[in-house]
Amino acid sequence: SRMRQKIATTWEVPPGTEGFERSAVVYFRIHRNGSVSNVSVEKSSTLPLFDRSCQRAVIEAAPMAPLPREYGDEYIGVHFSFLYQPSQ
Repeated sequence: SRMRQKIATTWEVPPGTEGFERSAVVYFRIHRNGSVSNVSVEKSSTLPLFDRSCQRAVIEAAPMAPLPREYGDEYIGVHFSFLYQPSQ
């Protein structure tokens, strides 16, 4: 939930993309030290400006919390969903 909140505080829906519900999924890796890599759009909103804003939010939110010592791998892959719903 901390990661979700951290990304949410850096995400800004770009002007001109509001008015309609939009969603995208961004994939990224969190490494042992909390650094982030391989940030890419896994499922596009079909609007490049919106997709880039989602990628940028992940990059600007880095670093994330370090992985727990007990975690055996060097990184964990995250599939992060963004959803914009216009206010009514």
